[in-house]
Amino acid sequence: MLDLIDLGNLTVKIALTIMMISMTLYITKVGVDAVQNTANNVDIPIIGSLAAFLGGAAEVVSQLAGVLAGVLKTLSILLLAIGMLHSVLLPLLPAIFHFFAVMGIIILTCEALLAAPLWMLWHIRLDGNDLIGDHQKNGYQLIFNIFTRPSLITLSVAVSFAVMSAMIFFKNEIYGIIVEATLPDSGAIAVNILGMVALMVVSAYL
Repeated sequence: MLDLIDLGNLTVKIALTIMMISMTLYITKVGVDAVQNTANNVDIPIIGSLAAFLGGAAEVVSQLAGVLAGVLKTLSILLLAIGMLHSVLLPLLPAIFHFFAVMGIIILTCEALLAAPLWMLWHIRLDGNDLIGDHQKNGYQLIFNIFTRPSLITLSVAVSFAVMSAMIFFKNEIYGIIVEATLPDSGAIAVNILGMVALMVVSAYL
């Protein structure tokens, strides 16, 4: 479980770093565009000299910075979602299910309290040969459910943590094998980055 949280925190840090780089590129694009617009509209010698020095490279830098900023922004949002899923949502799943199970017990207890007088009246029936007939059986099943469900919920929480930890350990063990088998050893950096992101998305889905 701690390995999953550490992976999520690391992914969040990487996503925030990429987001800062994207913001820096966007600010660079805005700055270059502002210099160009100012040089075209206002006659300031310093800005005019700077725009003349940059020449056509300013437009290329502006467009390249805009494209990279958009790509890195999308990548950072995707990694941030994956990181939050690994570090917050997945570790909290057993606790969330336990919370709703406890809420179900409370609702079931309130239902039993409201139905107890009616269930008592069903015991005054004069027909039938059995001590507990079909009409009284549902009430006893409800009481049995109320008394056994808390212990079963506690046991299920312990088992869920154990099973989840085992599955996380298994996934961590085979993740390196999948990366070595999927990604090329001497491929482009962009291909490897996209492959790692795709594997993290598949891992989050699983």
